[in-house]
Amino acid sequence: MRVALISNPHSARNRKRLAELDERLAGRALHHVSHDLGRIDETVRDVAAADLDLLGINGGDGTVHRVLTALASQGLLRRCARIAVLPGGSTNMTAHDLNGGPLSLNHAFDAFLRAVDGHADTVTREAVAIRTDDRPTQLGFFFGMGAIIRGIEFCHQRIFALGIRKEWASGAALLRAAWGIARRERVFAEGVDLEAKFDERAIEGRASIFLVSTLARLFLGIKPFWGEGDGALASTWVAEDAERFLRTLPALLRGDQARLESRRGYTSTRAMHVAVRGGEQYTIDGEIYRTASSAVEIEPYRLPPIVALRVAA
Repeated sequence: MRVALISNPHSARNRKRLAELDERLAGRALHHVSHDLGRIDETVRDVAAADLDLLGINGGDGTVHRVLTALASQGLLRRCARIAVLPGGSTNMTAHDLNGGPLSLNHAFDAFLRAVDGHADTVTREAVAIRTDDRPTQLGFFFGMGAIIRGIEFCHQRIFALGIRKEWASGAALLRAAWGIARRERVFAEGVDLEAKFDERAIEGRASIFLVSTLARLFLGIKPFWGEGDGALASTWVAEDAERFLRTLPALLRGDQARLESRRGYTSTRAMHVAVRGGEQYTIDGEIYRTASSAVEIEPYRLPPIVALRVAA
């Protein structure tokens, strides 16, 4: 069996673990430590040049996004029979959802080694493909615009400096952004002029929060989606002037359809294609991008089978 593991040594849970992972992988898999994610295309080309029975991605949400994007852009995803995502980062939103719930890096690595030995269950999942006029197609699992970006920036500038890590850092940033929206602080509350089309349904205006994801749950288990439909893309739009935002926040985080549909300014739906016009910044899995293009096209992207690294009973 041909197996490879790509690790980001700068991800939160990996900094002190790489020597141990190397030792345990010896003779069983190629372990490539990518010290510079800016050169991830080269890493992927080296690792996936030949067909792989199993490719592991060990890092945070941003690492998974960058590796999948590099694989797709070089036409190498088809060379990977199966993919596994290990929770080596801080938030690990993607790894937790793909693996059926939170799990430690130790347990995930044990399960990865069992998969190397041929003992693994797989699931079928779709990523989000983001296309703009000025970038190659990007793959990830979470796309966002508006206050989400300010929350990520606040997390990096202030929350991490306090030593708060893991999902709690994202939770703290979310609460700070929500408080800023409720108090009408310009940096958080100012919406973005957007036009969005979800298949045949259109909406436009100033959006405070705009989300698209194929994940069932986000960090800390929140599920801010409640719309109906058969599409793989779950989308949520919160208008700049959404009614009683702070009081409605708990319902928003758990996707309480009955309560949210009775409040003005909250929209959620499922679609197979989302087109967005407007905005200069967007985030994919915590990575922030600027775009000169006013048009973003979003579609689901079928991935190779995903190994579910569930904790053994």
